[in-house]
Amino acid sequence: KSKQKSRNHLGLDWTNRALGEHASIASFSAFSIALMTNGAPSSLVEESLKAGLDEIRHAKTSFEIASELLGNEIGPGPLPESHVSFDGNLTKMAFAVAQEGCIDE
Repeated sequence: KSKQKSRNHLGLDWTNRALGEHASIASFSAFSIALMTNGAPSSLVEESLKAGLDEIRHAKTSFEIASELLGNEIGPGPLPESHVSFDGNLTKMAFAVAQEGCIDE
């Protein structure tokens, strides 16, 4: 019984991690589009897109671990809306996505 309680606790922890990783996908996607529409260097756009793909891998792995621990399939819902607004200021964009996509994750 104690072992099952530990698995449930760990499973819920991994579910929360997975949801955070999943939310970061939206942040990096919005950031990539904002970079493209504000004349950012292509290398920066590429790195942002790579970071978004990393978040997809992190989310999938985290959901798989949570599912294994909880004994049923755990998965994401729709991606949350990004609340970051961009006004052409690349520095502001970088700080906003770092906050939403990395720190708040």
